[in-house]
Amino acid sequence: ERAVQLLGQASSELGPPALLSTRLYNAVLWACARGEAWEEVQRLVGEMEARGVSWDRHTYRALIDSWARAKRADKALELLQQMEEAEDEALRPDVPAYNMVMAACLKRGWPVETLKVLKRMRERGGLTPDRYSYVAAITACGACRSKKGGSKAKKGAVL
Repeated sequence: ERAVQLLGQASSELGPPALLSTRLYNAVLWACARGEAWEEVQRLVGEMEARGVSWDRHTYRALIDSWARAKRADKALELLQQMEEAEDEALRPDVPAYNMVMAACLKRGWPVETLKVLKRMRERGGLTPDRYSYVAAITACGACRSKKGGSKAKKGAVL
């Protein structure tokens, strides 16, 4: 809530250009995500679109984080898809973006989807997973094993 108030204050004190700053909106989006203010995140996204504020990779990451915290891995996966399809290379997902989607899938209880995201990172993104990617994948493998028939899904998802 305080972050949104500061956004309004910045707008009135610094003038309209401050309001149109992607970086400023991203900071507020991150704060709202961490504060679990899901409705405010959605309102801000609408405001950004209405004001013509462009998104960058950090905007996508803030929104993915918001959806992960809300246990809406489906929405995080949609955003990842948008990033992968972006014509602008600067909007394409990086390793942290993939990791955030993997975390969203784990929080939702979707271990197989988690492993599929690891595969997408390599195949679509052409990226090398980092230690956080592997921690998420290993955690997903444990969750797959605990589910009936999970070991089959685990093998097919990663390889």
